[in-house]
Amino acid sequence: MTGQLLKLLRLGALQHISMQVVPFSVEAPPGGEGPFTILGVGPDGILEVVAIDSLTRSWYVDEPADVAHHHQTFDRLQQLALSETDSEKLIERILSEL
Repeated sequence: MTGQLLKLLRLGALQHISMQVVPFSVEAPPGGEGPFTILGVGPDGILEVVAIDSLTRSWYVDEPADVAHHHQTFDRLQQLALSETDSEKLIERILSEL
């Protein structure tokens, strides 16, 4: 686990990566159905697609209403998550306790 946390800190320090931790105190965070990735396809992301992953398969959604729902879910997760600075401090604290 130490290696994974150190890697998160290294990656979180990169300019093009934002790392935020959703704390356990958030009892039912949105997006609990599983991981998803919002992809912009084409020049300037003219088409947006959501890649949804589960244990047994992955699928892609491009219906505008579904993409908008995933954008809203991601925005809400960002609001509930710790700031980037507080997320880094949390990971550092956990590392110091290992």
